[in-house]
Parts: sequence; C-alpha cells; structure tokens
Amino acid sequence: MRDRDGAISARQLLADFRTQERVSQGELIQFDGVGERDVYNVTAPFSMDGMILIAGRVEPRDTELAETMLFVEGTDGIWRPHAGAPSYPKLQDPCVSFIGDELVLGGVEFPVSLPGRDAPGWRMAFYRGESLESLRLFLHGPDHMKDIRLGPLPDGRIAVCSRPQGARGGRGQIGFTTVDSLDDLTAESIEAAPLLTGQFLTEEWGGANELHLLKDGRL
Repeated sequence: MRDRDGAISARQLLADFRTQERVSQGELIQFDGVGERDVYNVTAPFSMDGMILIAGRVEPRDTELAETMLFVEGTDGIWRPHAGAPSYPKLQDPCVSFIGDELVLGGVEFPVSLPGRDAPGWRMAFYRGESLESLRLFLHGPDHMKDIRLGPLPDGRIAVCSRPQGARGGRGQIGFTTVDSLDDLTAESIEAAPLLTGQFLTEEWGGANELHLLKDGRL
C-alpha cells in the first residue's frame, strides 16, 4: 500500500522484509549487575577507550525513572556496568555516533519541567568528548522531540535527522538537515529541519534509529 506521496505501509514493508533471504540469526545477550532492573533499548556495540561498549536504558518495571549506563562484556559473555564510566540519571533510550574524534552520546531526558506544561516533559540531551571521562553536555534538543540522530558526511559536515510531531509532523515524521560542526548544532536548527517526503502513512509514524554512511555516499 502506497499513499499519494509514495509512502509504503509498515505492514507492507514487513511483508517484503520477510520474503528476503536471512543473512544471519540474531542472539540474545545477557546483562547483569543492575539489581532487579531491566536493560533494554540498547545501542549497537561501539569502540571507545580501547573497549567494546554498549549503552543501555536501565529501569525498574514500575516506573519510567531510568538511567543510561555503559556496559562491557565479561569473559563469560555477560555484559555488566563499566565501573569506570559515568552513568546518566533520567536519560532514556541512548544513541551514539562518532563525529570526528569525538563520541556523541544522546538520550531522552525525562522527566523535565518545560515552560507552559504542568505535566512532566521530555527532550533529548547530547554529550560529547574524546574519552568517556571527558563526555560533557553540549546540547538540549527541541522540547518534546525524540529520535534526533547525527552522522558524519564525507565532506566533514554533520547529517542531522529530526522527528517532529503535532501540527508539523503529525504522529511523527523525519526531518533532515546538515550543519558544519557540532558547535553549529542548536535546538533551533534541528526544529527547522525540512521534512523528507514519502515516509509514513498518515496513521503511522516513525523516526531514524541510526545513521550509516554507505560506500556510495548515501545515508
């Protein structure tokens, strides 16, 4: 099913995917060292400070008061919190990217008090640094926007995907823009990112998960 802008339904995309040859099988990974809390919405493994790490959302099942923690794999194949790494209270659904020599760690900050809203709000927070110890907060995204993702481009610029909702984005659409450097990235530039066309049906929604630069220059 396609709409007039060329968007294909999620149901059809899933059906098409299931007809493709499976390259490999996934596997369950185990986490420990967080008490009775769950670990989920994790990033793909990434390399930093000579280690392979995974960032994950750590949270009790009866609350959304999460924190983002960094995990390393033990010799027994179980991932446990990295004792030397910082953790990030109130940060959900982490994402990572490398821009130049810096790691950029992002996540959804919740709850936060925002102007004109009585209920708790949310926004994305981003940290940057050349090592785990040097990660520092450098950006808050637009209020009530999740799924902001960054990625490097061949010419040195930075690709930025936004995910507005409401009057401009409906249930959730992907916007795209570029900036010259992390210093140029602001909540205003993210908010103003033009929307891509032909993404999702009106009754569906989505957002970017990770940005990967392919060999042919596409993202």
